[in-house]
Amino acid sequence: MNGAERRQPGTPESKRSAVVLGAGVCGLRAALTFARAGWSVCVIEREAWVGGLAASPRSGGNPQDFGVHMLHGFDEELRDDLVQLMGEEAVEVPLNAEIRWRGRAFRYPLKFSDLLVSLSFMEMLGGVCGLAWTGLRNRVRPPPEPSNAEEALIQLYGTHLYRLFFESFTHRYWARHPRELSATFIKSKMPRLSAIDAVRRFLRRCGLPIPAPKVESALDDEILVYSRRGSSALPEAIAREIIRLGGQISTAATVQTIHFAGQEVRQVSLTEGDGAVSTWSVDALVSTIPPAAFVEYCQPAPPASVSAAVQALQYRPMVVYAVLLDRGPVTGCLYTYFRERRFHRVSEPRNAGLRVSPDGATLLLFEVMCERGDAFWEGHESAWTQIIEEARTEKLLPPEATLLHRDILRNAEAYPVFRQGFEPNWEAFRAWVKRCPNLRSVGRQGGFSYPNMHTAMRQGEEAANSLIEGE
Repeated sequence: MNGAERRQPGTPESKRSAVVLGAGVCGLRAALTFARAGWSVCVIEREAWVGGLAASPRSGGNPQDFGVHMLHGFDEELRDDLVQLMGEEAVEVPLNAEIRWRGRAFRYPLKFSDLLVSLSFMEMLGGVCGLAWTGLRNRVRPPPEPSNAEEALIQLYGTHLYRLFFESFTHRYWARHPRELSATFIKSKMPRLSAIDAVRRFLRRCGLPIPAPKVESALDDEILVYSRRGSSALPEAIAREIIRLGGQISTAATVQTIHFAGQEVRQVSLTEGDGAVSTWSVDALVSTIPPAAFVEYCQPAPPASVSAAVQALQYRPMVVYAVLLDRGPVTGCLYTYFRERRFHRVSEPRNAGLRVSPDGATLLLFEVMCERGDAFWEGHESAWTQIIEEARTEKLLPPEATLLHRDILRNAEAYPVFRQGFEPNWEAFRAWVKRCPNLRSVGRQGGFSYPNMHTAMRQGEEAANSLIEGE
């Protein structure tokens, strides 16, 4: 959507008006909810396309996803609605993923039998004993609230498994030791080590209570939804429906000012992609952009304490190194996790049905955590060399293959960082938002959380519904 389809601001007095900041899947679902309720709605997006992290900007003749963004089927009602909007573009794809660890490839999610063949007897014995000790200790005396992510992980898995599976990987992924991360992080983001669930269930039957992480985990047999045009087909389908219902999508647009009257948002001024300036009078506003960016636009500015709090919130940047090869497929999987490489996940969307040009070619997407300004963020040749060398070591780039094209996608706010002490800063912003009756801040960036696509869309929908109903 290039903003070509737009209408003049201003609506009949009987029609209420909403503005949504950010055209990721959360913001688009919020906008669709407003539009279906008969509201006038405008979505403002700084990029030239919709989708946010689920977008697929084109490069080298192909759509390039920002990593893996396929729709899970956990929320069947939402899934059915989205599949209907996508129509023939929706492609159902069985989950087929791997984990490469210690020189072996295992099916994802990891099973207990995988641990039996990959761990030594002493490692397995230490892990089971550690879990059993954790359960015995919990039975005698419930553990205190963990003060950091390390303590939370040890309470869940025991010291041995924590050292084996989590400590070094978490440190490398987040550039912070687990002791520097909040225990809230484990409840919100850290995936379940599902291979341990069998041991956990056995120990529970023995009367040893061992808690399990309260996060969604991939199912052994799961059907995902994708498209032959990449992940962007889903957000584009939502955007088309918003426009069909009379809404406006303004891409390549810049927010100038969010005007408050007392505690309520009253107007949003923006510069469109073509340079036109417009102002929307609003009855409701949903923001999915980072809080620090949001408060910069506010007039009058929020209290100094709120501005300082949002500046203290941190995000972990991620880049995707995209490589187009003249042959494929290479992995045979939708995506593969790596625990010992600079890239943590590699996806091959051709295996999910993506049409790749030229015929017979394949696209590999290497997800890399980094910091803004470092060699991987900037795409220095040294970074490309490391990615290519490690890919060849993992046999992802056959010696006879030719690299037809390469590119880098960047996102500076890919993941919120739940570092120690973030909670008061986040709560300061949340408390201020709650005092604004016609404002909501949700999603991965705006809500400083870790939703999957379906969860993010539900967040946007719930935010819009609460404003529609005046709650």
